Amino acid sequence: MIKYIVNFFLNLVVFDFPGFERFLNLIFNSLNIKSKFSYYTFHARPKRVDQVSFDSYCKFEHEKVGIVIQGPIKQEDDFTYETAISYRKNMPSVEIVISTWHGQVIEREVDLMSQNIYVIKSTPPNNSGLCNINYQIVSTKAGIDLLRKLNCKYILKTRSDQRLYAPNIVGYLLGLLNEYPSLNYSQQKARIVELSLSVCRYRPYSMCDMFQFGHVDDLSIMWSCDLDARGMDVATYSKKEITPRILYEDMVAEIYLHRSYLRKIGVDDFAELSHYYKILSENFIIIDKESVDLFWNKYHSKEYHLAENPVYDINRVKAKFYYRDWILVKNFGPAALDCNDTYLDRVES
Repeated sequence: MIKYIVNFFLNLVVFDFPGFERFLNLIFNSLNIKSKFSYYTFHARPKRVDQVSFDSYCKFEHEKVGIVIQGPIKQEDDFTYETAISYRKNMPSVEIVISTWHGQVIEREVDLMSQNIYVIKSTPPNNSGLCNINYQIVSTKAGIDLLRKLNCKYILKTRSDQRLYAPNIVGYLLGLLNEYPSLNYSQQKARIVELSLSVCRYRPYSMCDMFQFGHVDDLSIMWSCDLDARGMDVATYSKKEITPRILYEDMVAEIYLHRSYLRKIGVDDFAELSHYYKILSENFIIIDKESVDLFWNKYHSKEYHLAENPVYDINRVKAKFYYRDWILVKNFGPAALDCNDTYLDRVES
């Protein structure tokens, strides 16, 4: 019965008839009336760049900015291609680099080149590193190195399976760096902006390696870390009994990246929540994905359940650190949040 219902709705979506969203809205409204436990909403984004009407982009003189679109090419719906073209349309003054792997096929690569979008292909690392972090390191560094040669002062690092829909992103991000300057320029040229969707509140230094914006020197340091000599995929590692402290000690993926960065710039990286929150407030700027209208459906299509984020779940072990938390800590100190370090030893389900 469930399969029949799912196929019925899929057929409706395939035909995508006029008024489909209104029809869907009626279903959701009825569901909200009938449901005893939850309210349901939906949000639709255009697939093709020619379906998007961007607000007029901000026009002001600023330092040169580059974007790295890192990772394997997502062929479905020409996703990576359409993403790059949308960035060119929405951010006409930036340099854009797609950094992927030898053997990856990019549809209409000539079209990309005609729009001054660079495509570089690296040789995959021999060892993946724990949870495949080495793939990110190699391809991201290659993109940053090219953008440095193109004289970019600021870099936006993104993924090939994600898309940013918001207008005026570059001006917004530059404004954040201007509003919240580095507290120690000799140590760090500018704060690094990251998204809260993967900044974990109770996992020290488990932060966002998918979206980063900052000074080219700082991101070069971040992504010039040594390759991880270990090798274990996510599925195998996840069979362990995992706590935030174990993840911290094992330096898994994004934790490896951020702890290596902090050590390079002379910042302590010990496992205390109060210290972790202090670093977030002093060396980074944490914003929410809504600010840039990020789309990502790698794991599922729940708008507010990205990266295992239990927004309303009673189990808060995997809770995220949001912009509101960042503002609290920045203005009132780490004690404004619960800094109970016993949370580090709770088992994550």
